[in-house]
Amino acid sequence: MKTQRTKRSSLHPFLRAGALVVVGAISLPFGLRSRFLVPSAPQAFYAPQPPRSAEAAPARGWRSESWMRIMGAGVISIKAFFLPGIVEEAFWRAALLPHPGVDGVFIYQDPATPWICLAGLVGFVGMHVVNGVLVGRWDPRIKKTFLDPRFLILAAVLGVGCTGAYIGTGGCLWSAVLVHWIPVAVWLSVLGGERRLRGREGEESLLDGEEE
Repeated sequence: MKTQRTKRSSLHPFLRAGALVVVGAISLPFGLRSRFLVPSAPQAFYAPQPPRSAEAAPARGWRSESWMRIMGAGVISIKAFFLPGIVEEAFWRAALLPHPGVDGVFIYQDPATPWICLAGLVGFVGMHVVNGVLVGRWDPRIKKTFLDPRFLILAAVLGVGCTGAYIGTGGCLWSAVLVHWIPVAVWLSVLGGERRLRGREGEESLLDGEEE
């Protein structure tokens, strides 16, 4: 039994990587073709002050614009690891799906697993719709993004990938968290996600212009 668990655990990195590849292979072509995913530079963690005169040298070192953008991407990625990464996966995968250590049954052996997965996927996508409606009362950008059919399709693809990673690794929460976290962090950092959700008016109009 211990040997079987060890062999199964040794496959976990490959299963996680496979889930990420599948999610990326579906999401990137669809998102880029539909113009929902727009390649862009990360937003700066702190916008450096422009030089007071043409002769003044721009900021260098850690205060340069490039470093500010790298730091901005890092902060976004850390936040995305906890929310939505850990928080959402702890509920939509770990709390809903059976686990051998908690329920005494392996996830493949429970006949209710396919129906729970389907219900969890519907709830996962529906949660974003509800958040878009509720939070959208105060922030129209979130409502516009979360109710966008393209976003909901990508959320469904991500949900399937996270569920597959969780089941494939025998109920490992961290597998689902990684498969959720990495695509969201990439979207927010370099594919226009942060600008859609919290960008300034000028940046938002630039995105709208690219989508036309």
